[in-house]
Amino acid sequence: MKRRVLALVCGLGLLSGYCGMACADRDDGDMSGKHEKMAQKIDKELNLSAEQREQLKSFRADQQTVMKDIRKQLAEKRLAMKEELVKPDSDKDVIDQLSADIKQLTGQEIDLHTAAMLKMKEVLTQEQFKKFLEMMDKRMKNRPAPGKD
Repeated sequence: MKRRVLALVCGLGLLSGYCGMACADRDDGDMSGKHEKMAQKIDKELNLSAEQREQLKSFRADQQTVMKDIRKQLAEKRLAMKEELVKPDSDKDVIDQLSADIKQLTGQEIDLHTAAMLKMKEVLTQEQFKKFLEMMDKRMKNRPAPGKD
């Protein structure tokens, strides 16, 4: 059960790539090549219909815009936090506010990941969604453990 929950949580992170949550430094509105390849692979392996592909494409575009803004804000807040922490006379109130802002933005990011998973569940058939989860489980099992080079 724990493994399934972990795989689902990790799948949310992977799903962000699939749903067009590209890096914040992309200005052209397109998914990065890596994310595009992953989306195409998933589309093919799940044998999506043209209608399903269109629904997910539209959703990815909408999600990408929102996620890009959140990631930009997160980067700015984290940089401000780093700058405040290295000051000899750091202001605890400023640090506390930045910390709260980072937590709120991270929460928004998680909400978007969850919405993406729910959208996948809505658009895909039960069989496709089951296969999608299995693909995410397999992908997570094949990833190297953090800190192991």
